[in-house]
Amino acid sequence: MTVVADNYAKVLMDMDIAGEDVAAMRALLEDQRVSEALENPFVDRAGKHRVIEQLFPAAVHNFVKVMSDNGDAALASEMFQAYDRLLLERDNKVQATFT
Repeated sequence: MTVVADNYAKVLMDMDIAGEDVAAMRALLEDQRVSEALENPFVDRAGKHRVIEQLFPAAVHNFVKVMSDNGDAALASEMFQAYDRLLLERDNKVQATFT
């Protein structure tokens, strides 16, 4: 995990966005076509913002725009791992793996 991904996860947690909107954002950021568009240096900032506004829930527009503007869309997977960990901590739960 990177510090940047952890920081995004903390901010996302503090924003208290509905679970459905976070799930939609996760699905979109994990979609290869969407992530390629947001990470493509040949797509200008305005173009990336249009993609975000057309695809993502309104509640996460600014958050995803900041990630994209900072060139951090590729950190989405790490960010969601940290976010899931924070959710477990908030709910006083632990994750167990059975072998």
